[in-house]
Amino acid sequence: MNIILTPSLELARSYVRCHGEPFMTVEAEYGSVVVEGKHTLAHHTGHWKSCPAPCANEAVRGIAAGQKGYILISHIDLDTVGGIFQAMKSSQSEIDQLSKPFWDLAEQIDLNGPHTLSEDHPWFFLFHGLWLELDILREQTHGDTQDVTSLIEGIFPTLEAVELYVSTGRMKPYSLFHSGKLRFAAEKALNITSLQRVHSGFVVRHSEKWVNALYDVYTQDGVKQHTTDAIIGWNPKSGSITLTFRKPTLLGHHAGEVMQELFGPLAGGHAGAAGSPRGVFMTEDQVQQLVEKLTILLS
Repeated sequence: MNIILTPSLELARSYVRCHGEPFMTVEAEYGSVVVEGKHTLAHHTGHWKSCPAPCANEAVRGIAAGQKGYILISHIDLDTVGGIFQAMKSSQSEIDQLSKPFWDLAEQIDLNGPHTLSEDHPWFFLFHGLWLELDILREQTHGDTQDVTSLIEGIFPTLEAVELYVSTGRMKPYSLFHSGKLRFAAEKALNITSLQRVHSGFVVRHSEKWVNALYDVYTQDGVKQHTTDAIIGWNPKSGSITLTFRKPTLLGHHAGEVMQELFGPLAGGHAGAAGSPRGVFMTEDQVQQLVEKLTILLS
């Protein structure tokens, strides 16, 4: 079964028109619009908000194994890839149940942000190692419709090794833990280099890498100054803007609603994290619009 990445709603609809209904869509969410298939795995918008994250949805396990058709996705992250991994399983075993706490934690991280994973958690560097693998996958995409079957299926052996380890404690994936430590160290440097502006209650970061979990603010000498409540992240390569709140319930604002008010219904996400419309290049002037809105909201 082919896995097709369509980074924008226009690309998704065009592909579906040409190739027919997808067998399954996984997080094919474009703001408030969800592209549906025979099976639809979504959990951020509309009535799908009550659904589990794809990676933690036990009901989808094995549903795509041996089936024909294609799977449509809007982006690559652990939740999306984990959902496909579960759906493509050709058999079930005790490990599926024993690894459930890992996937439940992945769901919580997807909803609440990587910053909620404590550094002393035994799987901390394991997750960072997986995120590095996914960073590498994303670097091989080009912003247009793309068959990413080989890319995503290529990480399945790693996910199988992770499930075995978290289920039994055997066969610890040392290389993944090691690469996770390297990624975490690089993230500390990225924290300093990506910082553009510090405002009251939020910061602005620019980077081609994911920076929306870097709530701690450091000096150029690496001394921690404070922890901010919100991050505006702008990717100068893709033009995407991401808004995240460290603790949305305390701020009393919904990141998805803020982004949609500024950039329309194809922007969106959930309370703690939201993005600009997929596949649309946003300018620094539009970043400034969000800065001005957030300044008012958090004043």
